[in-house]
Amino acid sequence: MPSGTANDILEQAHAAWPGVEVPVDVFAAFLHERLGDDPDPARAVELYLTCACARGDETAVAAFERVYFIEVDEAARRARAGESVGADARQNLARSLFTGPTPSVATFRGRGDLRGWMRVAAMREVLRLHKQAKRDVLIDDERFLDALCPPADPELGHVRQMFRLQLTQAFATAVAALTDKQRTLLRQQLDGVTIDELAAEHKVHRATAARWMADARTAVREHTKRELARTIGAVSEEADSIIRMVSSRLDVSLNRLLGG
Repeated sequence: MPSGTANDILEQAHAAWPGVEVPVDVFAAFLHERLGDDPDPARAVELYLTCACARGDETAVAAFERVYFIEVDEAARRARAGESVGADARQNLARSLFTGPTPSVATFRGRGDLRGWMRVAAMREVLRLHKQAKRDVLIDDERFLDALCPPADPELGHVRQMFRLQLTQAFATAVAALTDKQRTLLRQQLDGVTIDELAAEHKVHRATAARWMADARTAVREHTKRELARTIGAVSEEADSIIRMVSSRLDVSLNRLLGG
């Protein structure tokens, strides 16, 4: 790349992304690998930002999120996916784009504009989450029932047969009562995200992330118990004994389902 062009690109990049700094030799190699010797200045300025993000520059990451994550909100709006799906998509994309040994932001090659690239990534993630969220529960009914009332257990199998609807509705209601943040945490744990990864994503101490997760599990357990008392109590004289029996398995069931 001619030195004049290089100087122009760096000047434009510094103006576009104040406070974002990438060593000249590092950026030159990054740019050459993607656009060769005659780069489009507009794409080169965008690649300057993605190069900095891939290197873990917090100022660059903040600038990227401020300018381009609006595409996530727009994708959620177009898909009619709701605020919780949009929030989950933001967190998932932030983790995949900017963390790990090979952040996916580095896969942007500059062959099109960065906003269009982000628009595609945002819509893909929103649609994936929206499909998952249509169930409106974290875990399908059969997996929940198998963990809570194993069919092979005669006594619990009978409870499952008699109160299947009440059991699954209680769990679904409990999940719906969680905050968006708590639902996201439980989904992430179900997807295999570790406490350490959650702490890094939210920039908090590991103990804080562990407490958030414990609070989410407790909220599910306690709300499920309350719903069972309300629904089973209305249809069975044996409500107290059934609720005690099922409640004693809720912790074990959640641990099995969520990998705890």
